[in-house]
Amino acid sequence: MTTTSNLTTTYSLHTEEDLIALVLHQFGYWPQESLVLLSVTKHAVGPCIRVNLPDEQQDLEQYFDTLANLVPATVDGYEPITGVFALIFSGNAATRERQLSPATRTVLHNTDLYIDNRAGISFNQWLPTLYAACNNVHLDLYDVLYCGSVSRWSLDQNQLALTYRGPIEDIMHSSYYLDRVYEGRQVSAEPLSAYTQCLWDTATSASTNEVTEWEQASLLWMHTFEEELNQATGRHTVLEHPGYYRQKSIELCYWESALEAVRWVMRTYPPENAEEHDNAISFGDRLRSLISPEIAGYLLCSMNTQATPEFILYQAAKDLPEALGVLDGYDCMHAACGEGSYEPVEPLCYGKPTTRRRTTLPETFYQTFRGESPRIGGIGHGRVSWHDWIRRTHRILQQQILDDTYDSSETRPEEHITKIDRMVELLSGLTKDYKPAWSRLNALEVLCNLLVHAVQSGEQYGRLRLLQAWINWLRGGNTYAGILADIARLHCDEDMPLFQALSESVFPLWITDPVRCWRGDLYFSTLLPHEAADAKVETIEPKAG
Repeated sequence: MTTTSNLTTTYSLHTEEDLIALVLHQFGYWPQESLVLLSVTKHAVGPCIRVNLPDEQQDLEQYFDTLANLVPATVDGYEPITGVFALIFSGNAATRERQLSPATRTVLHNTDLYIDNRAGISFNQWLPTLYAACNNVHLDLYDVLYCGSVSRWSLDQNQLALTYRGPIEDIMHSSYYLDRVYEGRQVSAEPLSAYTQCLWDTATSASTNEVTEWEQASLLWMHTFEEELNQATGRHTVLEHPGYYRQKSIELCYWESALEAVRWVMRTYPPENAEEHDNAISFGDRLRSLISPEIAGYLLCSMNTQATPEFILYQAAKDLPEALGVLDGYDCMHAACGEGSYEPVEPLCYGKPTTRRRTTLPETFYQTFRGESPRIGGIGHGRVSWHDWIRRTHRILQQQILDDTYDSSETRPEEHITKIDRMVELLSGLTKDYKPAWSRLNALEVLCNLLVHAVQSGEQYGRLRLLQAWINWLRGGNTYAGILADIARLHCDEDMPLFQALSESVFPLWITDPVRCWRGDLYFSTLLPHEAADAKVETIEPKAG
């Protein structure tokens, strides 16, 4: 049996310990009081689903039926999933952590084994119901593995009961576990520790002072743009101002360029032969060298209305023209060029001579824009200033959409309703045929993670965390999404449909679609240390979505 990661490496799984190690590295932490279904095909391992263990009052038949129905039928749309492994994680986390560390490990005590055994006996009572639920959806239940505080157990096919197989630390000696550790992957003792680290951590830097300067400058630029916007709108609510459409359109253009810049870095990082250079630039430093504090401050300032995260999320999941198409239906748009309008606030240096250093991107950065729309002009060869290009090409795109809207004013209301419906369906996970642009959503989460370190409080901070929570929910990561959503609510008291979806444990429809669901790394953002200390992992139960 083999499993293929989102990279190009293929691993072989030979033992029960390898299977458990696979699940641990998939999540990045030891699950607590959890049941995991690991799906398998004839030649490979498919996706896995984690839910909290059922409580005593829960209907086990409904619980397992719902869980089994979440398993997709195929992997990548063609290789059928034939069965599942069930993995149960229970026991005392502190005791397990003691046994996993060579420095604190002790000889197994009968008391600890007795506690694990008593829990295993209660799990044995579930087995008939679990078998029946898998049979109902034509899945074979190949084995049931149980990890307690100090021991690991598996199903004895003759006795149909969980049987002791060895100490818990054997998992750390499996070939799969050691291979992933050699690659730099770690398994945290509990979920919140895993959420403070990821491969795309933007906090990494060779110079702490430079990071602090970048963050402070970004915050200063945010307040500067807020003051300019207040003066331009007469300090009225931005949403109610006639220039709302034009202002938000410009802001989305800057979000688009910053998002694509991050996506370009993620595709090209680490640089070739980076291991040969001791002073190779870190991932976070590359982003900060590309996205100036002025741009970061402008993006932070743009998070000034409740609807902004929804537009940005839709733009990332679909594309910029679709998001602008939803914007152009606002009633205030027709007054954008009339009384009360103003020139949109944006970084003033763009398109004007300046002595400030300008960062540039290679010509490959713009390939994603070519051929997608005739409204976007071509880019010159070589390295050009992407700041000036934002103003030139995106203004052309925006003005063309405005012109099209005026030309079709008779049918605009109906068309606008259709556009809004498409956005609602996608953000609610209800679309049945469209695959979200996962690479763009991942880049957006990384971009938000870069910005949260600069602001760290207030409505802007809450809306950035809300964006990250929504992206994780779209990928199917309800646990992490719930933590991020709780953090968001502490900073911006806004009622969002995402909160209800998380409270009801509803998943997007594409979670069970192997062609459209996300396959790859789980985490593209991190919690700040104080957030991890204060956060709580809420109970998640499987429900039909």
